[in-house]
Amino acid sequence: ANWWIAMKSKSKKDKYLVTVAWSEEDQAYVATAPEFPGCATHGSTMKEASRNLEEAIEVWIKCAKETGYPVPEPGTSKTYSGPFC
Repeated sequence: ANWWIAMKSKSKKDKYLVTVAWSEEDQAYVATAPEFPGCATHGSTMKEASRNLEEAIEVWIKCAKETGYPVPEPGTSKTYSGPFC
C-alpha cells in the first residue's frame, strides 16, 4: 500500500510518499519513504509500521540538518503509478 504521510514543520505540513508492504521474509509490515535513503522500519500492523516510519523520518531529518545533509523536498520521488490505499 502507498500513501502520503504529513510531517509537521515550522511553517507548513510537508507530505512525503510512504510505502508499506507485507514481508514474508520478515513476517512483518515493512515501511519505507523513497525520499529518505535508507529510512525503513517495520511493525506487526500497517498502522504500527507507518507510525514507526514517521518517527524514523523525524530522526532522519534531524540528523540531516545537524550534519548539513540536504533534506529532500516533499514529493520529489513521485514515480509510483498505481492505486493508493
